[in-house]
Amino acid sequence: MFLALSPGVLYNRLDDLARAVRLAESEMICVWGRAVLPRRETAGP
Repeated sequence: MFLALSPGVLYNRLDDLARAVRLAESEMICVWGRAVLPRRETAGP
């Protein structure tokens, strides 16, 4: 139990979580860009 609460392990877990969040954000931006950009181009003048 103490091992799971040690600062090093906790920091690694937070780092993994932050990396997963950044990855998810970049994925969402890519999906949003693909969904929105083509529409904006066809709706242009």
